[in-house]
Amino acid sequence: MLRINVFISMLIVLTAIYLGGSYCKLHCKQRINITRVLDGDTVEISNILNNGTKVRLIGIDCCELSPINRAYKQAYLKNITVAEVMKYGRESTQILEKFLQENKKPLYIIPDGLDKYGRTLGIIYAGDTNINEYMVETGHCDVFYP
Repeated sequence: MLRINVFISMLIVLTAIYLGGSYCKLHCKQRINITRVLDGDTVEISNILNNGTKVRLIGIDCCELSPINRAYKQAYLKNITVAEVMKYGRESTQILEKFLQENKKPLYIIPDGLDKYGRTLGIIYAGDTNINEYMVETGHCDVFYP
């Protein structure tokens, strides 16, 4: 009987650790490094668990860098040309790169699931600065509600 109780206790503890780890991987604040800026609202990060994770900054939408379908939609909605969309996309990418180069504070992410492309959705902080909000406040991204 004692063996069964010990086994069940160990099983409960291991399950809690496994589920807790999975939960934290998706929802808890984690220290990161940004290894590459892909555009104004997407970065590649590394952390203690993995390298090369693509993160889509949740709640914002920056202009596209290339003439993909989304760029044409942005051009239509903003009543500008696709060339202007791509110009604004380059500017937002440069603003984010400059902010990250000048920032000396630790970076953290609070992940919030995955998007339809398999990218992690999340909010990234540089110290107390919410980078997602910073990009909107500087006028280089729009607020985005999926």
